[in-house]
Amino acid sequence: MQKATKIRIYALYKPGTCIPFYVGKSLNPSGRYCRWSKEVNCYVKHLETKYGKVIRPKVLCTVNVENSITYERQWVTFYKRQGYKLLNKNNGGGGPVAHSEATIRKIRSKRKLQIIHHSEATKIKIGLAHKGIPKKGYFSLSDVDKRRRNLKISRKLKGVPKSKEHGRKIGDALRGRRLPPERIKLMCKMWKDPVYRSKMLKARGIR
Repeated sequence: MQKATKIRIYALYKPGTCIPFYVGKSLNPSGRYCRWSKEVNCYVKHLETKYGKVIRPKVLCTVNVENSITYERQWVTFYKRQGYKLLNKNNGGGGPVAHSEATIRKIRSKRKLQIIHHSEATKIKIGLAHKGIPKKGYFSLSDVDKRRRNLKISRKLKGVPKSKEHGRKIGDALRGRRLPPERIKLMCKMWKDPVYRSKMLKARGIR
């Protein structure tokens, strides 16, 4: 007769305390947590940054697979009623509750207009949480894709008036930087054009 698979309901506690902050289920809680750490999981990085790298899962009970969701929900409900703030996104049963497409669009539209101002302490915590995680987005693009992206941005900004502060920042960033030879040749060629030379001298206040 085949033995029924046993699932362990576990809790994660803040280091050095008896305060739980997460309840989950797994065949091997310690192994699962180690795999998360090796995979540089953002969720685990957040836990380690916030509570330290001495987090150890504590097994609450061992149950059959059929009853695991029920027991997990019971433990989550029990701790929440005791007043503990858990990081569980729902009342147990695996993963956060999925939003509908309409709700997702509503959240995205609100976040586009939202300006987040983090404190210096929060910025340091965010940097530590993302340390070692490969960056995505612009830095993961190839050189060709970067040039295409920059060209697309420059076309959109063409003709848009720049503020004096914007011009000053660009000037400060470029000051002291050596131009590539092809750029110098192009500037010399453009400077020979009398219309361009007159325009540039006029912009500098030289008649």
